[in-house]
Amino acid sequence: PNVWVEHVLPFLDRQSQNQLYSTSKELYESRLLQTNPRWPYRTDLEVTSFVSTLAFSPDGNCLAIGDANSGTIQVLDCINGSRTILQTVRQNLGVNCLSFALDSKTLASVRWDGRSIRLWNIQEGQEERVLEGHSDTVWLVVFSPVDSTVLASAGRDGSIRLWKTGGSCIGVLQDESIHCQVNSFDFSPDGKRLIAVVETLDHVGRLLIWDDISKTTTSETLIPNKKMMHNHEGRCTSIRFSPDGCHFVTGSWDSTIRIWNATTSNQLCEGILRMRDEVHSIAFTPNGKILAAGCCDRSVVFWTMETAIKTGVPLWVLSHFHTTSWCSIRFGRDCTLATSGGTKADAVRLWNPLEHDWSMDENEGDFQALIELWG
Repeated sequence: PNVWVEHVLPFLDRQSQNQLYSTSKELYESRLLQTNPRWPYRTDLEVTSFVSTLAFSPDGNCLAIGDANSGTIQVLDCINGSRTILQTVRQNLGVNCLSFALDSKTLASVRWDGRSIRLWNIQEGQEERVLEGHSDTVWLVVFSPVDSTVLASAGRDGSIRLWKTGGSCIGVLQDESIHCQVNSFDFSPDGKRLIAVVETLDHVGRLLIWDDISKTTTSETLIPNKKMMHNHEGRCTSIRFSPDGCHFVTGSWDSTIRIWNATTSNQLCEGILRMRDEVHSIAFTPNGKILAAGCCDRSVVFWTMETAIKTGVPLWVLSHFHTTSWCSIRFGRDCTLATSGGTKADAVRLWNPLEHDWSMDENEGDFQALIELWG
């Protein structure tokens, strides 16, 4: 399919931005450029079913792809951009979430309608252990960014459970004063804090913050150190810490992304990024200079963090990047962006602008700033 690229000029003010994304479809379409068909894809990965989740290994060597229907997990070789399937494992139900351990040797998975977490040995392609303890469906699993033996899981029962890969539960993070489900959570880069987005039965959304979870060794229940409204007008679907730990961002079905000060837990006054459609996924480049969001309208939007905080004006937009709605976006160690569009032959795409021969592109000057930030 054709790729449409919008390069938003840096002098665009907030009023023009709002026109661009909400009131003026003509203005938006007038800024679209059809690019060279050999760019920006590094490769497309064809799948036979529905891709629900993606995960890069921290060493950058592998990409895991989860299938929502068959339960198949494919682990692909990313070193040379090949499509080589290193391992294929299968669980009984569709894959809901995947996460690699820091040492890139263990992969955690959770299933649709399942209450357990499965740990896989990637080198051997074998299931090593099953972690059980949740009372309802688990749909999220994340490894600690500093310890390969610690991971967390969450879902419909409103609790976030901390585990050792050996099988023991070492902590239950929960606000027992409200009944809720966990929509998203993330560890701080130093592994000491955890922030979660929860939703109550009456659809009220909150942020829950635990300040020091690194010393937890028993299965005691830890109440949050702080809780507050997340200010979104729709369901909050994503939360991510910036790699430097200074900020965290939230994405919502209300078509906005909000930026927060991680130290004070206050939302930045100017840190509201407005989209054209629901936000499904958000991610940072490893150097933390670029924030990206995948939206329901099949676009990926990029900001520099500096501009996102000051003006909210996007650096760049890839529009109609997939033929179906968004599910997941992830950055690899080398800044390769992996995107999942759900179904069809373009369900997974890999892209890295550092691999493009810009000398052959007549728009080389326009994208030089992006290349400098990306690297």
